[in-house]
Amino acid sequence: MSRSRRKVPIFGIASARSEKQDKRIWHKRMRAQERTKQTALPAHELDAHLPVVVLEVSNIGSMRKDGRIYWSKAGQDNAADRQANRKARHPQERTSLKQRLIHKFMCK
Repeated sequence: MSRSRRKVPIFGIASARSEKQDKRIWHKRMRAQERTKQTALPAHELDAHLPVVVLEVSNIGSMRKDGRIYWSKAGQDNAADRQANRKARHPQERTSLKQRLIHKFMCK
């Protein structure tokens, strides 16, 4: 996995690396609501029971990552170039730093 690369440059729009904790919370909430709905229904009405809808339980906008965005190759080059120019002094150092940054952007 250390050499795995992104095939399509799509990234999350937040500083959080994952939504694991948020997903755990809303799955727990969804299972609890489903359980209470099923226990409240009489046995003869369980066939007509509709499951809990995800949007009833959670709000996707309140999670740590608000969505995903496509980051073009030109945009990655510009960002890497800006950072390399700011941090490095010599041209050879700038090019190697820029290459490392682009590689870092595309790693999973």
